[in-house]
Amino acid sequence: MKNNLLLNFNGKIIPQHDLIVGVENRALRYGDGLFESIRMIDGKIRFAQAHFDRLYQGMLALKMNIHASFDFSFFVSEINALAKKNEIENDARIRFSVFRADGGLYTPNSNNFLYLIELQTITEKGYQWNKKGLIVDIYSETRKDFGYLSKYKTINCLPYVLAGIAAQALNVDTCILLNTNDNIVEATNSNLFFVKDNMLFTPAIQDGCTDGVMRKVVIQIAQQLGIKVYENKVPLQSLAIADEIFLTNSTTGIQWVVGYRGKRYFSRVARLIYDELQKQ
Repeated sequence: MKNNLLLNFNGKIIPQHDLIVGVENRALRYGDGLFESIRMIDGKIRFAQAHFDRLYQGMLALKMNIHASFDFSFFVSEINALAKKNEIENDARIRFSVFRADGGLYTPNSNNFLYLIELQTITEKGYQWNKKGLIVDIYSETRKDFGYLSKYKTINCLPYVLAGIAAQALNVDTCILLNTNDNIVEATNSNLFFVKDNMLFTPAIQDGCTDGVMRKVVIQIAQQLGIKVYENKVPLQSLAIADEIFLTNSTTGIQWVVGYRGKRYFSRVARLIYDELQKQ
């Protein structure tokens, strides 16, 4: 493994240690951008079209000027070219970030954008089933708003940062975030599902959760398996009555939860969906 992986900064491939961010960088100053976390397995970008589509729609929502050359083919070719430069042929975590060009105060001087692609090698092959279930708890000091931007992965991530710190303090694997109506939204870095009476429930996009790529994949798999799926408001009390809870994101796939405070959970449905995901 290389000690200093290369990255792609707006079309220029450089060692990651050589990246210098100026004081007018709008990602640094204002969190003015978006990102996608993507998984590469056996040298192939998983669910690439879905990731590009969400990024593109988010850029439109942020009023960025998207030139015609920034299309799906470009997105894939830039990632693959960087993987080749880094001699990565198997598994990796990819972060593709876009942020508005430098300049301006709250009102930007331009709506043009820059992009940054980073790669991190992963030793595990493919999505791994967590044999030891996760322990979760609630983070409630900061609530996630629901609205125009809540479904996108913006680079303004303070609620998740604070939830991660809370998880460390509580000695749990991750924390669950709530919205301003005290409904469950998602976990620190994952969408959330729970099973009750063989039916699958997940917070609705309209309630503030991220419109996760793996979330969509899991819903599709569940429906193909004949499992009824409901996207609803999920009150906090749902944790006490759930038979199963599991978390999903694009880099780890599916992670099942064994415990929330004194409650313990099973993983039968989560495992069924995971097994189907392995076939995708």
